[in-house]
Amino acid sequence: MDISNTVNVYLAMKAIFNTLEDSLIKCIDGTEKHVRDLNINSIAIPGLGTGVGAVPPELCAHQMKIAYDEFFPTKIRYFPQTLRDAFKLHTNINQKG
Repeated sequence: MDISNTVNVYLAMKAIFNTLEDSLIKCIDGTEKHVRDLNINSIAIPGLGTGVGAVPPELCAHQMKIAYDEFFPTKIRYFPQTLRDAFKLHTNINQKG
């Protein structure tokens, strides 16, 4: 199923970050800790959608980077105020579609 003309990679990446931010991890000693308290410095995320989804690696990286930049902002987050602004944002996220 070709998803290369969607923003699914972007949405999946944002979902991963949101899940990680609020998740509890069951530790080896049986306790549960919040992910944010575990001092995790990196995570590995595969090329979302690049297999069965037929998303080109460059487009995948582009959408994942936008989600990363929104979740870890170095500048003020942009939130579209109109449907036209949202469409422009989605067009920027998926330049193919």
